[in-house]
Amino acid sequence: LAAVEGGLTVIEVTLTTPGALDIIAELARIPGVTVGAGTVTTPEMARAAAKAGAVFALAPNVDAAVIDACHAVDVLAVPGAATPTEVLAAYQSANAHLVKLFPINLFGGLELVRALRGPLPDVPLLPTSGVTLDVLHEYLACDNVWAVGASKQILRDEYVQAADWAAVTRSAQEWARLAHKVVWEQPAAGAHGGGRVVE
Repeated sequence: LAAVEGGLTVIEVTLTTPGALDIIAELARIPGVTVGAGTVTTPEMARAAAKAGAVFALAPNVDAAVIDACHAVDVLAVPGAATPTEVLAAYQSANAHLVKLFPINLFGGLELVRALRGPLPDVPLLPTSGVTLDVLHEYLACDNVWAVGASKQILRDEYVQAADWAAVTRSAQEWARLAHKVVWEQPAAGAHGGGRVVE
């Protein structure tokens, strides 16, 4: 909730988190908050997440059965990919809504995003695991980036261990402020629906 208080209204709860479905259900009841599930690796998990109130499902891999299950329960399917072959397979063959680039820090970062823009300009991407505040504006300025994931950058281990929720709120405010600035000051970034930070 500290991230929501900081202005981030799109929240991912990984299903590896203890009590994840209950957390999703709680967040889904908050007006203005969009909540989804992460680490969705089976069709059963997709259905359970949807029942709890998730409206999107992120996965670390491409699994057509999971994507089909998401479609069946009207949940945005976001499989994970790390190569052009995987990205295209997820988007075209498996019919995903958008593709999570994961882990972006190990597969080229911004250079990968920019390289994919040429051959795959119509595939909306969600880079995660390695997007930092100092390069957020560069990611969001790419017209093939629909959103970025930044949970570990916002919900830092030291904040959680110290139960310093005020620090989480301040971090979320900083991310939300910069994302908003990119969208409004760079029309090209906002034109494709980008500028979202998924926490």
